[in-house]
Amino acid sequence: MFGKYAILTGVSLIILSFAVILGCGGKDNPAGSDSGPRIRLKGSYNTPGNANAVYVHDNYAYVADGYDGGLQIIDFSDFDSLEVAGYYDTPGNAVDVIVAGDFAYVADSEAGLLILNISNPLLPGLAGVFDTPDRALGVFLYGNSAYVADNDSGLHVIDITSFAALEIEGSYATANQAFSVFVSGNYVTGNYAYVAADYSGILAVDIEHSDNLALTGFYNTPGRALDIFISGHYAYVADHSAGMHVIDITNPIDPDLVGSYDTPDQAFSIYALGNYAYVADYESGLYIIDISNPGNPSAVSSYNTAGYARDVFVTDDYIFVADAHEGLLVLEYR
Repeated sequence: MFGKYAILTGVSLIILSFAVILGCGGKDNPAGSDSGPRIRLKGSYNTPGNANAVYVHDNYAYVADGYDGGLQIIDFSDFDSLEVAGYYDTPGNAVDVIVAGDFAYVADSEAGLLILNISNPLLPGLAGVFDTPDRALGVFLYGNSAYVADNDSGLHVIDITSFAALEIEGSYATANQAFSVFVSGNYVTGNYAYVAADYSGILAVDIEHSDNLALTGFYNTPGRALDIFISGHYAYVADHSAGMHVIDITNPIDPDLVGSYDTPDQAFSIYALGNYAYVADYESGLYIIDISNPGNPSAVSSYNTAGYARDVFVTDDYIFVADAHEGLLVLEYR
């Protein structure tokens, strides 16, 4: 759910060449048993840019669509005919998006954080902008703050109380690139921002005092931590070539590895819901992994998308995949 796509380009041309030769297509490819539920395509929309991330709100899918597409707002009320309801041409490279109420918050890479008024999805408008020090790659909302993973400049907490006067409340400089952030907290353990920080793994940053962010703990994953999703007391990490990891964060001072699943390609993004983790696995498409036993995750199904699966968002009924040059896919698992 972030802009690692602009960073991890070393093998892009090679992968693209193999994809053309092999003819990757959108076919369901169960990773587990031949019986039981399968993934099926419900609908698709080929966005004008490069679909990097997707967030679903009401009957709209908000797609961060790179340099050429900006923010695309896709109406999926009719799966047979997905269509653009509205769009906003962002000045940078739209790589991540999150929606709350009438506003969409877009991580626009070198253009920083953009806040768009989407009260009328047909005509989104600029409500605020904050030019972060480096490249805004991931964004998460918590309270009255936007938490931005800002590449080489680390984590920034931006006060969004007034869109006309956005300002940094606090920052934490990560040793490696900050790709993605997820905030979680409770009265027992406190409030923490968990940062997917490339070769540094995941970092637990204490955000109790936003003007004095402090590292509490970390877990150095074997790959490149690109994305993180927290559910309960587990953090699910998309770790690039090292697949997916399940990390117990009950004690943020000492996060502990519980289980792993090595996906076949590059785990770019992850979403956890119920007993399943959904992994956008780049050239291998979408993988659904059973996490009912966190110590022994196992793949139950997969779907080989026609593009390169970069992000995934899951609702109770559908799976939305940002599939790079192939745009938005809507899948169901039944």
